[in-house]
Amino acid sequence: MSNERLGIFEELQARAERYRRYVDRDRARLIAVGPAANGARATTVNPFTARLRKPGPALFHRNTPVGKRRMVWPESRLGLNVVTVVQAVAIESGIPIADLVGPHRHRKLAWPRHVAWWAIDRYCPHYSLTQIGYMFKRDHTSIMHGIQATNMRLAGEKHPDTRALVANVRQRLHTAAYGHE
Repeated sequence: MSNERLGIFEELQARAERYRRYVDRDRARLIAVGPAANGARATTVNPFTARLRKPGPALFHRNTPVGKRRMVWPESRLGLNVVTVVQAVAIESGIPIADLVGPHRHRKLAWPRHVAWWAIDRYCPHYSLTQIGYMFKRDHTSIMHGIQATNMRLAGEKHPDTRALVANVRQRLHTAAYGHE
């Protein structure tokens, strides 16, 4: 066996750096495209062209294979991107995107943040939990907990506000995908 280095460590470091750049780019776009402070949309949609177009691949779509353990939901066929999903949650909850992806752990911010993670998991399955965590500056286990907590709140009877928020977000995302209500 020779003493030359295999180069695996350097290759892994290069991959991690490239991965970090992609996630940082998506996070910057997410914050830049967010709704105004009053909740108005940053971009307008022409209803005539929106009805004609079919939902296609997401803006940030990468051909990342989906793991065996994560379920791919039927909503993922809408072809929405992370920006649209987080923007819908921010508008429906009345919270600016900067607070939604920010570090604060107040309940009024954390629960809509959990709904955003849940919606990204459903509508953008090509993003891994680690990638979602990088965008929100959280660990992937925090993302798992937020998704599970949202599922528990949706299954129970004690949280009608969460159910209402999820229903409004779903309606807004389907409107964004198909261009009509």
